[in-house]
Amino acid sequence: GALVLLSAFTNLPELAAARYPWLPTSWFVRSRFDNLAKLAHVKAPTLIAHSRADERVPFSHAQRLFVAAPGRKQALWLEQARHREVYSVSGRPLSEGLAAFFRTLST
Repeated sequence: GALVLLSAFTNLPELAAARYPWLPTSWFVRSRFDNLAKLAHVKAPTLIAHSRADERVPFSHAQRLFVAAPGRKQALWLEQARHREVYSVSGRPLSEGLAAFFRTLST
């Protein structure tokens, strides 16, 4: 097995605070959906893929997830694709990056 995180956030409270810095989001965000904490328990090889141009999930979330990922890991940093354009704008780099990652799993 393997884990692929595409355009993932660290946790919901941090994402809410980044998207709405003028609101006291800690007052209403009850669900943590803490990818950062869960990642520490992953034993499978991990690929973190994220676009630097993602306007919904800051690129810094991907960087933090990559640093926190234990064991075998790879980063696939995409360019110019907004959050909902990852497949249409970064189609070839994304598919080639995924294929390269999957090839490493058989070794």
